[in-house]
Amino acid sequence: MKNINFKTLARGMSFEDMAILMFKDVNLKNSSGGNNCLLNPGEEEALLKECRKRGDIPSLNKLIDIFNLTRLAIADVQMSIVSLDLAISRIEAYVLMLYLQDSSVLTMGENAGVCSLFVGDDGEGSFPDEGLQLFFVNFIDAVKKLKSTLYLVQYAENLAGIDFVSDEDRCVLSSGKEKLEEVEVLPNLLAVIRVFKPFLEAGELKREGFVDKKIIQLIGQDKTVFEISEEEKKRLEEKLDRLIEGRPPLT
Repeated sequence: MKNINFKTLARGMSFEDMAILMFKDVNLKNSSGGNNCLLNPGEEEALLKECRKRGDIPSLNKLIDIFNLTRLAIADVQMSIVSLDLAISRIEAYVLMLYLQDSSVLTMGENAGVCSLFVGDDGEGSFPDEGLQLFFVNFIDAVKKLKSTLYLVQYAENLAGIDFVSDEDRCVLSSGKEKLEEVEVLPNLLAVIRVFKPFLEAGELKREGFVDKKIIQLIGQDKTVFEISEEEKKRLEEKLDRLIEGRPPLT
């Protein structure tokens, strides 16, 4: 790259190609702590000069805003992955605690510990342990949060129209998608809540005992409980659009 004359080359480059080059330079500087760069100050100025000459600075500024917001969203993806892992761990720890507290675990055979998941024995039906329900609500919300942040990044990339995500950040996004795929195949975890399905279908569970309707969906194996609705997607898009335009997001 050192042998390329950017002052000459920039004149024949499209705006998109110049922008990609500048963002690759920014990503390299960020990943190396400023020790490495793709463009020296003179080369960077040559590209900016050509953008000014063509009147592309407003478009470049918009791309910079989208780039910065995308990086924040990717950081949110990282946090969402951690939150989802934590939600799963909390369910596992809570279920283990319930099993250990239930003396019938030692005598119930293949149904060992199942009764410890239920609350209520007044002849009017039981319901899932409230603490267990709350942990599963948190789990559902963590899945949806990760899906929302990944969708926001995807929307931002579509708005930008160019690939400005660094290799490191692309790995974060891949990790987020892989985590969501894992959620679909967590037989031991989801089997805990699906223990209640036959009781729900038989009408033996108290509806007023559920802390959130999402638990009923989860017991019934309704995968839409994990999905973000079209309305939610529109709110995410509007939030990003307003931030790009410099307007405060709607509350």
